[in-house]
Amino acid sequence: MSLREGGRYTYSTQAGHRGPDSFMLRICGTEGGMDGCADFKYTVTID
Repeated sequence: MSLREGGRYTYSTQAGHRGPDSFMLRICGTEGGMDGCADFKYTVTID
């Protein structure tokens, strides 16, 4: 997974990969004087 210009992410697998794959993404920031993080787990199946 790669962070692209404008805050977009690009996901790609190794050439020839088939079947399930997953990755984690953690986003942290500050809002209203409070710090926090969110964890996201993505699971995909490559046909």
